[in-house]
Amino acid sequence: MILIPVYLFVLISMLTPRILAFTTRTINRPRSLSKTTTLKALSSHTHVTPLKDIEWVRHCVAQALNKAFDPVSVYKQRSLEKLKKSDKDKKRKGEGNESNIPPPQEIVIAEGGDPITFNHADAMVTLATKLEFGDYQCNAAMTLAKSVSMAPRDCSVKIVDCLRPLIQDVMEEPEIAGPGFINLRFKKEYLTESIENMARDAAGRLATPVATTKKKIIVDYSSPNIAKEMHVGHLRSTIIGHTLANVLEFTGHEVIRLNHVGDWGTQFGMLVEHLRDEYPAALRKETSGNVELGDLVLLYKAAKKRFDADDDFKARARKGVVALQAGDPEAIAAWESLCSASRVEYQKVCFICISRYSSKSY
Repeated sequence: MILIPVYLFVLISMLTPRILAFTTRTINRPRSLSKTTTLKALSSHTHVTPLKDIEWVRHCVAQALNKAFDPVSVYKQRSLEKLKKSDKDKKRKGEGNESNIPPPQEIVIAEGGDPITFNHADAMVTLATKLEFGDYQCNAAMTLAKSVSMAPRDCSVKIVDCLRPLIQDVMEEPEIAGPGFINLRFKKEYLTESIENMARDAAGRLATPVATTKKKIIVDYSSPNIAKEMHVGHLRSTIIGHTLANVLEFTGHEVIRLNHVGDWGTQFGMLVEHLRDEYPAALRKETSGNVELGDLVLLYKAAKKRFDADDDFKARARKGVVALQAGDPEAIAAWESLCSASRVEYQKVCFICISRYSSKSY
C-alpha cells in the first residue's frame, strides 16, 4: 500500500479524466495538423501502441551502454575509485599511511548475484531543460567517461553509435552538445502518427495502457480544520489530491481518498463546552444530527473568545478534551455534530465528493 501526501505535489490541472475526455473529443474532429496532414477517420481498432515515454528512452540508452562498454569493467573501476577516495580520507585524518588498494584485475565480484549490467539509472535520461535541446537529454557520458578512460564527448560518440539503430524509427539523429550531452528529439512524423493512433483508440483511453501491477494507493487530502474556514492551502491540496486520485484510477489502481477530519486537540474541548452551554441538544446522540449550528466560523470565534477571557471555561475545555479522548458519549456526539456541519461547508466550497473521512487525525 502506498500513501501519497498531497502537499508534496505541484498544482496540476483538475479532474484529469474529464480533460482527457475533452482532448479525445477535440482530436476526433477532422482538423488539420499541418498543411499536408489531416487526421484519418476513426476506425474500430481496439489496440493501439502508446506514445513512447521516458522509460522507453532510458531502456534504449541502457541497451546502448551495455553494447558500447563492458559493465563489469566499469563496475570494478568505480569500486577502485571509491577505495582510493576512502584511502585518501583515512590518510588525511592520520588513520594510516599505507595503501591497501588492489589493482583492478584483483577486484572480485561475488558469485550468485544478479549479473552486472547498465540499467535505467545509469542511462541518466531526463526531460530536456530547454526546448532547443529537444525532448530528452542523456547525461550518461559525463559520469561514465572517467571510468572508461575517455573524454566525455568521445564517450558520447560511442553511445550514440550504439543508440542510433534502437531509436531511429521514432527519433531524429541524436545531437551531441557541449562537453558530451546527448539531446534526443522525436520525429514529427512519429508524433503525428501517434496522435492519430490516440484518436483511433476505441476504448477512449488515448492509447494510455492500464497498469500491469495494480496497487492500493491512499491519497491524503488537505485535512481542513473543523469549524474554521478553508484557506487557499486547503483548496490547493484538495484539488491536487483529487487530480492525482483521478489519474491513478484512470491507470487502473485502487485509490482510497483520505481526509483526516476532527483533530482531538484543545480547540475541540473548547467547542464542545461551548456547545454544552449554547446548543445542549448537540450533546445528545439522538438529537445531535438535527442541530443547526449556523455559521461555524462565528461559533469558533465565540468559543475562542470565552476560552481566552474565562479561566473557568478554559479549565472546562481542557477537561472536555480528556472526556472526548476517553469516549464520553456527550463529547463524542458534539464532536460528530461539528464534523458533520463542517463537511457540509467543505462540500459547498470544494464541489468535490470526497469518498472517505477518517474518524480522527493521526
